[in-house]
Amino acid sequence: MAKKAPKQKMINLQAVLAGESHVIQCPAQLVSVQDEEEEAADQRLVIKEAFAGDDVIADFLREKRKVEQAGKPQAMDLVLPGWGEWGGTGLRPSARKRKRFLIKPVPGPPRRDQHLPHVIISQQRNILAAAHQVNEVPFPFDRRQQFERSIRAPVGPTWNTQQAFQKLTAPRILTQPGHIIEPISAEDASPQSTVPTRGGSAALVPTPQHSRHHQRPHKKAR
Repeated sequence: MAKKAPKQKMINLQAVLAGESHVIQCPAQLVSVQDEEEEAADQRLVIKEAFAGDDVIADFLREKRKVEQAGKPQAMDLVLPGWGEWGGTGLRPSARKRKRFLIKPVPGPPRRDQHLPHVIISQQRNILAAAHQVNEVPFPFDRRQQFERSIRAPVGPTWNTQQAFQKLTAPRILTQPGHIIEPISAEDASPQSTVPTRGGSAALVPTPQHSRHHQRPHKKAR
């Protein structure tokens, strides 16, 4: 006789849920944090070994001192050899004459990075950036904050969609190729404009200056 296959037991969900929970001891510090700290330590060690022979701080201070000396106003030397002294090759002006014709410069304003030993602030005028600067608030802005807010966001196609870029850079007046633009007429340029009346004829409307001139009372002749 063939043996019967053993009956598979079903999992009792109530017994699983009613079972006791087991407490697992975890380390106080996560393993991932330890790995990150070890990687950071290894990275610092690699950087330290790569720049072992370079004194970066001394090079930076030397460069900053050079920039400060180049930005200071220089004295103007007006000494000319041979005037009031013996001339010839190999002669140097006397200290008295050099002191007399040496114009000392006026001390300039203090540098913005004077009290910042770890920073170098360039105080030179950028010609490329000066071409895009304005001296007064352009039309139609009323305040400086409005103009700065309008130029804060870039207009180029790299930062905007193609539809938004075309809308921002579209000219105010669009003309079709081959369209004839008529020149301005004398009636349009005249200070008086014509307004149609009830009878169909056109009447001249005086300008404010013209109306004030006619409303001004005339003095009587004595």
